[in-house]
Amino acid sequence: MAMPVTPVHAARAPSTFAILARTPRIFAFAGVLTLGGAAIGAKEVARWQYMQESAGGPWGIGLAAVIIALATAAVGFAVGRVVDRRDPRPYLLAVFVSSAALCVITAHFLNAGPLPLLQAWVTAALDGAILGMAGPSLVKTQAAIVGSAAAGSAEILNILRLGVGGVVGAVLAGISPSPKVTLVVVAGALLVAAILLLVVLRPVGHNRITAATRSTVSLVAVLRNDAGLRRVVIVDLALSLVIPTQLVNLVVSSKDLPQLASLAIASGMAGLLVGRLLLFWRGFRDNARVVLFITTGTVAGTQLLGAVLLVDDWLLRSTAAIVVIIGVASVMCAYSVGFTAAVIQKGVPEEARGKLAGVLVAGRSVLIAAAALASTVIAAALGATGILIGLVTGFAVALILMQVINRAFFGWTIDWHTPFP
Repeated sequence: MAMPVTPVHAARAPSTFAILARTPRIFAFAGVLTLGGAAIGAKEVARWQYMQESAGGPWGIGLAAVIIALATAAVGFAVGRVVDRRDPRPYLLAVFVSSAALCVITAHFLNAGPLPLLQAWVTAALDGAILGMAGPSLVKTQAAIVGSAAAGSAEILNILRLGVGGVVGAVLAGISPSPKVTLVVVAGALLVAAILLLVVLRPVGHNRITAATRSTVSLVAVLRNDAGLRRVVIVDLALSLVIPTQLVNLVVSSKDLPQLASLAIASGMAGLLVGRLLLFWRGFRDNARVVLFITTGTVAGTQLLGAVLLVDDWLLRSTAAIVVIIGVASVMCAYSVGFTAAVIQKGVPEEARGKLAGVLVAGRSVLIAAAALASTVIAAALGATGILIGLVTGFAVALILMQVINRAFFGWTIDWHTPFP
């Protein structure tokens, strides 16, 4: 039976830290993964740097992103089904070791100069496959450490460490002398993380990890029988289409404004980190329905405001406005995305955790890549009109998302309707 996905009254809900403090080992696990997150963040910056030389333009880089998304989706879906029946720890360790090996190989090829385009795309496919293996094995392992009852709080901690590690890694990669140096350092960091992971994971009993792995439960049956969990999954996937930093993609694609793009990216990264910190602080102490309604509503509002301010390119001439809009939207988007992921981990039965993680990894990867690619194509073809279309579309998707939450989420409704039939 699935754990009911219901909101918890703030007065009765302990903090995220208090829940996880019952299993201190999860903090050591998160610390090791923060090192891994920093390595991956630095690796992403290095890939962007060497792909600029290899791809010959934004289209090559965009295609590489699509390749990564498709590889992540395919491998994530497959591994999700496997780790529900097998010990996930070897798969998680394989992520670190294989990623380190790929960094060393890529750095070696960079000695000869820019990567050939085909080789760069093959590297992107392998990176995507590694990311796909990481998602399901990670959520299964962290749930095994804390137990199913605290899996939602463990996911909140995981989201926070991923944000902190990613920012640190990106900053360090930015001051690295070259992508080759970055990749060599990243390889070393990933191997250190793998060794530490062996120490942290060894005391986790094998029986605990494999207690439900022999079940052949159908994910379709789980979602069909648990309306609350099913709706949260729909919200989670829908949010993948409303990433506020996609505005940066549109601006950069249609205007040659590198300084504005840098400020917008920094604002987005800061907003995502603040959102994750707020989520760790609040945890499950607030009403889930109200949280999602407010956060997705704010994302919708910032999308609409951005569309209005883009008339006559006013927004592009106001650095402060674009930084604030992206920052606020990023805070709310990070909170809502993280919160839905945590609610899913809290509510999914253990025997279906890996399968659902695989489906979500696949769905998120494809949807985010498709939305980013479509936005870039529209902006490149239509300029400022494309930006306006992209923002209005984002607002429309967010509005639909609000309606999903409003009318069906946990049976909670608000008497609200549009002023026309």
